Amino acid sequence: MLPENLVGMYQSYKNDIDSIAAWLASTAKSCGYKLDPATAGPTKEASSKRLKGKARAAAKKKNAAAAKAAQVTKFTVKVKDFVPLAEFIASKPHVSIPTSFMITLRRIIDLRRGLGDKPAQHGAATDEFVGILEKVQDIFLPPTETSTTTPNGFANMFSTLTTYEASEKFESAPVVERPKPSEDTDLTYEAESLTALEDVIIATTLLIMDLNKIRLRIEWMWLKWSKGAFDLAAAAIATNTSIELASNLMDDVMPLINACGGLHDILPRVFLRQAANVGYMPPDPSNLDTLHGEGFPVADMTYLLTYKSLKGMVRAIEAEFIPIYKEDGPFGHYDPQSNRRLESGLQRALEDRALLMKFFTELMAVERKVAGYPVMDEFLRGVKELVATKQVSFHLVFAAQIFVDIHHKLHADAQRGFDVLEKDLNLLETEIEEHLQYHKDRKLEIPADMNEKIQRTQEKIRWVLKDPVYNAKLDVFQRMGKPVPASIERNRILRMSPVLSGLMVYHFRAEVWDFGIKLANSWGSISCSLHLYNSLRAEKLTPGFWADMHTARTLLGDSNFFVGDTPTTPDDYFKKFCVQIGMKPAAFTKNHRVNKAASSRSGPREIQGSASVSCMFMDRYWRNAGEVDWTPDGNKLPKETRAMHPEQLVRSLLYSLNVEAIQFAFPWAVMHRRCWSLLEAVRRHCDPLLKQVFTPAYLERESDLCLIVGYIFMATKEKMDAKLLSEAGVAVREFVRAHGDDMLGLLRDINLGIGFVPEEPGTDLSELAARLNHAMVIANRNV
Repeated sequence: MLPENLVGMYQSYKNDIDSIAAWLASTAKSCGYKLDPATAGPTKEASSKRLKGKARAAAKKKNAAAAKAAQVTKFTVKVKDFVPLAEFIASKPHVSIPTSFMITLRRIIDLRRGLGDKPAQHGAATDEFVGILEKVQDIFLPPTETSTTTPNGFANMFSTLTTYEASEKFESAPVVERPKPSEDTDLTYEAESLTALEDVIIATTLLIMDLNKIRLRIEWMWLKWSKGAFDLAAAAIATNTSIELASNLMDDVMPLINACGGLHDILPRVFLRQAANVGYMPPDPSNLDTLHGEGFPVADMTYLLTYKSLKGMVRAIEAEFIPIYKEDGPFGHYDPQSNRRLESGLQRALEDRALLMKFFTELMAVERKVAGYPVMDEFLRGVKELVATKQVSFHLVFAAQIFVDIHHKLHADAQRGFDVLEKDLNLLETEIEEHLQYHKDRKLEIPADMNEKIQRTQEKIRWVLKDPVYNAKLDVFQRMGKPVPASIERNRILRMSPVLSGLMVYHFRAEVWDFGIKLANSWGSISCSLHLYNSLRAEKLTPGFWADMHTARTLLGDSNFFVGDTPTTPDDYFKKFCVQIGMKPAAFTKNHRVNKAASSRSGPREIQGSASVSCMFMDRYWRNAGEVDWTPDGNKLPKETRAMHPEQLVRSLLYSLNVEAIQFAFPWAVMHRRCWSLLEAVRRHCDPLLKQVFTPAYLERESDLCLIVGYIFMATKEKMDAKLLSEAGVAVREFVRAHGDDMLGLLRDINLGIGFVPEEPGTDLSELAARLNHAMVIANRNV
């Protein structure tokens, strides 16, 4: 579900018309006007279907509101009644006309006149709806006043799209005021749906203006990515979400378009109107198949060329076949190094078609022959729908246009998305292999399902890098008895699509992130190591600067490790450590091994990943089992109460994902192994003292290694041996010197580096963590 306050231009325009209808009808009714009961009826409810899981829980929360909504009666106000209603209201001297009503009325008129067809064009007639609105305006205007049409920017919908207009302008604009109904009842009013051809063209034009705002934000996003400003996975998720949001905007307009001949009829009409606004007239307006030249920019911004290219590909869809793009065929050639500014409209159109056809083969190979492909972006989803319906949807057109736009922004850099993915996956595969070997050499019982799952992940990484899509095409060429052209390289689908590469990065990061957090919780390695490290720093037994642990603490937050304030005394070290591992202090005794019967009822405290926005997309891009919940309960983005454009939501999402990229990519499984190795080093160094104080039976099993921290704290608290903590500090210091920034090195390898300022005397760990977090946020704000 989308946020309720997400509003596009068409919806805003429709809200304006509804508010005019509502004020006219409600005000007239309050003055004694008899409304036609035939236009009233209960609110139509969406068809029900069985919900599962979170969707069912969310539905239960809305039961009370739904029951109330079911009782609301909706009254549809006919446009032909606007003038009679206005005349009736005008005859009542005591009724004052709200300023918001006149402003809203004027706003609709200006928009319709700006976007509407001109009488001189194609023999068009005057806009009937505008005529009705102007009559209403004249009825309420005093005789001495005359209406004037304010200048507007709608005449040329593309005049403001040459450079990106920052969202801050939209955000700082005053909130739009609309007239409120005169009555506070359960009766709601709306204007009848405007379905005439002129109305549909205007609705489509407004939709396209919305889409082009989103489109330009995506171009901006990838240009910034190419300069190192954003993480690849963040940019990919924000892009795919943009297309999903655009698809939701289309849902309001597509029924109108389909009722007037579909995209096939409406897009050429929108093109012709906008071409006339910029002074261009195609040689043959009745035949746009040969349209190029000066009309290219307008055809591009109205999605006409992309629609026609995709329409031509429908013929290539045959059952069980993969349409193979001919590298040296008659469909043109895309050169990422070419300078499009020097090319004619025809050359650019042919390049775009060649680019789309080349990638269409890749998507069709996935759809036809590759089962279980890890991720699906909106372009691939649109192609799957195309295969099923043989109809080119506006959703597919927009997704294809975004693909083309990204290539024209990045040129040869588009392949860098795959370079990032390949490096990321190789590191993750190595991380998994090292985990399997590490635990194979130790007597640690990893749950079988965890090991099986991570091994499947490793196999899937190898499968992706070997390129199952290439193998599917190879099979086609072998069946045709032809060799595979040398120009068809492996991993072309990922090389051509930085969006798919970014979603693939997210998919595998999510798998390994989830595994690493669960692994750390199974053994308490990170938590126990942090408790020991914190105590050494508090006691001035300086073990060196452990950059990896500082980073982990910053990313997860103190609440994951300590109940209440950070411990600073021996008594607090011991008590808070016991709370963290879920044991009572009485579990540690002086003369025998740990008494596990003294475990607390609450059990050990598990660390929780704090990448809340990134985790919103796990069902969508990791488990492939659901959609993103954009409701206030499910949406973890900063809350915004006033109306916002989808493009603004995308920007907010991009920044949030970028801030969380380090947390989500942090190698938690490697951190678990390093912390476990640290505890092993502490045990080796302190073993003689521990045996002397607690007897040789102090640690029975290797899996109980974390408990040595409790013994050290107990010895310090009870003053049983003052040397234990300081000797532990020696082992920690040696370990930190050798491995203190291993995690940061891995992050730097995938271009997610973190830098630390020199530590100032007296600076504690929590203060450093706060400074690091602040620096990360500021860095993203300055992008």
